[in-house]
Amino acid sequence: MSTPIIITVPNNYLTVDEMDSKVVVDVSSQPPSRKRRLDHLTWEEKMQRKKLKNRVAAQTSRDRKKAKMDEMEHKISLLAEANERLTSEVASLKALNERLLSENASLRSAAAARSVAGAPGPAESTPQQKEGPPTAIRAARLLLAMCLLSQTSSLTSTQKSTSIPSINLQSPSSKKLMQVLQERLKMSQTGSLESALKDLKWWGPQQSNWNPVKVSS
Repeated sequence: MSTPIIITVPNNYLTVDEMDSKVVVDVSSQPPSRKRRLDHLTWEEKMQRKKLKNRVAAQTSRDRKKAKMDEMEHKISLLAEANERLTSEVASLKALNERLLSENASLRSAAAARSVAGAPGPAESTPQQKEGPPTAIRAARLLLAMCLLSQTSSLTSTQKSTSIPSINLQSPSSKKLMQVLQERLKMSQTGSLESALKDLKWWGPQQSNWNPVKVSS
C-alpha cells in the first residue's frame, strides 16, 4: 500500500477513499474571514446578487412596517373602544348628577316649606261679637214661639171673652208654656227645628176645641 497524502484545505477533516489510496484532509486553525471576496463571480452575477439583496432588504422593511402598522391599528381600536366606553360613562354620570341635583333642590324646598308651615304664626284675632243665627232660623224661632203662645193662651180663653186674658206665670198653663218653649228652643239649637215645626199642630178648624169669638161691630 502507498503512504497517505496530507492536504491542508479550509474545511473540516475529510477522509476520502480513492481506490487503493487514502487521503486525509487537515483543516487550518485560522478562522474564515467574515466577508468573502467575490473575485470568482462575473460582473452580471455581482449585479444580480446586489439586486437580490436589495429586494430582500426592501421586503423585510415592508414586512416590518406592516407588522408595526397592524400593531398600531390594534392599539388604536382598543383605545377607541375605551374612549367610547368612558364617554358613555361620563354621559350617564352627568345625567345622574343632574337628577340628584334636581332631587336635592326639591327636597330642600319641601323641607323649607315644612319648616315655614310648622313655625308658629300670628294668632288670629278672635271676633269681638259672635255672629247670630241666620235670619231664617230666627224667623222660625219667632214663629214657633208665637204659635206656642197662641195655642196655650187659647186653651185658657172663654167663649164670651173678646180678648185674650193676661197670662198668670203661676198658673199651670203658664208653666207648661214656658216648658214647651224651652224644649222647642233646645231642639232648634241642636238642629232639629224643622222636625219640631213638622210635629207642631197648628191651631185651626181641625182642633176639637176651636171656637173663635166673633167680635161684634
